[in-house]
Amino acid sequence: MDVECSLLRLPIVSWVAWLSYPALQKVLALGGFQIIHLDGEEIVDRETFFARARRDLPLNPPEVRWSWDALSDSLWNGIGELGEGRVAVVWSHADELLAHDAGVQTGSTPG
Repeated sequence: MDVECSLLRLPIVSWVAWLSYPALQKVLALGGFQIIHLDGEEIVDRETFFARARRDLPLNPPEVRWSWDALSDSLWNGIGELGEGRVAVVWSHADELLAHDAGVQTGSTPG
């Protein structure tokens, strides 16, 4: 398998079936990516997403609350500090959030 060629065909955001995750890990590892895993099995709403992001993602600053823009800035800063040339964030079970909380899709803020 030509890893570089395979990686060039991956879009910035990609969806794969969970059963394909081991193959994705292998391709990313061969391509020199550091893999960061966001475990979404218990993410059911915006609050649990941000709690899990604070636990699983390299955030700087680490305390991000209720702002997608702040999360984006913090994540990019954290990834930059890793010093890795290639980083892949893999969010497993992302469908759990979509199944439970439509408000996250629209970007609405809580209460």
